[in-house]
Amino acid sequence: EGYKQIINKCRDNNIAIPIIAIGGILVNDVYGILNVGVYGVAVASAITHSPNKKETIKEFLSQLNQRVLKSV
Repeated sequence: EGYKQIINKCRDNNIAIPIIAIGGILVNDVYGILNVGVYGVAVASAITHSPNKKETIKEFLSQLNQRVLKSV
């Protein structure tokens, strides 16, 4: 909800900048965050705290790629 408000405020004020979501983002959050119009996500904790970092990175990339393919 917070990112949607930020994006709407920017649009209302004719501000066209890429908004990057940061902080506490999990794999399951990516699709919803990108669907509100966020340009991208920055993740660290979800990867560094993962017992299987490689798999977690693959999951993030899969979510990002699904979003990119749907927007084409």
